[in-house]
Amino acid sequence: EIYISKLYTAGDSDSITLFNPNSYDVKLDGYCLSDKASRLDRWQIPSVTVKAQGELIIVCKNNSDTSALQKLATNFNLSAGEILYLTNPAGEIISSAAVVDMAEDRQLVRGKDGVYTVEEIRK
Repeated sequence: EIYISKLYTAGDSDSITLFNPNSYDVKLDGYCLSDKASRLDRWQIPSVTVKAQGELIIVCKNNSDTSALQKLATNFNLSAGEILYLTNPAGEIISSAAVVDMAEDRQLVRGKDGVYTVEEIRK
């Protein structure tokens, strides 16, 4: 199943990276992201497909613009202490990550064991 693989919260714009570990493409119709457990459908991911073994980067920036260029920008920012949730079309939480403070050259990365650690960004 698709999961949150990386979070970046230290620069001018926060970002979320979703990863598709499957051997097949996954269409994200009906999937949502939220920073609020009480409102798991806060931002519905646009109808995009994540290729097999592929990533999708989403910018977090309190976006209210619905133009084509802004469709992969959430309507919320990420803050330390929050939990980011990814839900499937049935509204079930399929991935979550606790947001932590990070230096600008760091990101939160999910390991193969499912545990998130802060790592240096590889350039």
